[in-house]
Amino acid sequence: MSDVFGAAYASAYDDLYREKDYEAECDDIVRWIRTFADGAVTRLLDIGCGTGGHAIPLAARGYHVLGVDRSTAMLRRAKAKAEAWDVTERVTFAHAEGGGVNVDPPADAALLLFAVLGYQTAPGAAAGMLRAVRQNVRPGGLLILDVWYEEAVLAQGPGQRWKLVGDDAGETLRFSSGSLEQSARICTVYFHVWRVEKGEVVARADEVHKMRYFSAAELDELLRSAGFELVQIEAFGVRDVAPSAGSWSVTAVARALRD
Repeated sequence: MSDVFGAAYASAYDDLYREKDYEAECDDIVRWIRTFADGAVTRLLDIGCGTGGHAIPLAARGYHVLGVDRSTAMLRRAKAKAEAWDVTERVTFAHAEGGGVNVDPPADAALLLFAVLGYQTAPGAAAGMLRAVRQNVRPGGLLILDVWYEEAVLAQGPGQRWKLVGDDAGETLRFSSGSLEQSARICTVYFHVWRVEKGEVVARADEVHKMRYFSAAELDELLRSAGFELVQIEAFGVRDVAPSAGSWSVTAVARALRD
């Protein structure tokens, strides 16, 4: 098994998630900013930015964005996409692990999207990341994040899934399966990805992603201990709908408390 988000997986990432509606998610981000932030928001910190799916459209909307990711392969693709979008004056990218970045002055809002917090599986790691993020968000600023929701994960289970996407050059196939470690609130997902062109496999990636899932109460407690106030939690992608056993992912909006 390779490192998480290695070069082979990164090369297939945008194809595998091409149906993900980043523009609609950015609409929600802007709505939450306008609804909950104290003061103007112009500077965003996108931690776990991946290939720039949120950072680049937000830069195109006029925000100044710093995208941070642990994967150099993902960042290479993000930088290339930013050039294609002609937004390099408003979005920059940096390589860092977790919340290990210092922003001066602090950002007006931070993003932890596509279950980035869930990758913090070691004891205390999620709390540590949230504390690090808080140091980089001004008082009254926002943290917007999504996580896997415990009630739904336990009700539905990880299961097995195939996904096939094609383009003019070939096809990308992914198989995923998973298992639960309920005592640690961890779901381990095994990914196997093949790139097929002209009937031959030209690239393959095998990765293990360990993911933390959270209850609403635990998330509230973690945010509060890090210096945030939870102001909104809803089923992912469903406006103003409370989480349920059908909500594998939930979105939370938190405001940085004043010192």
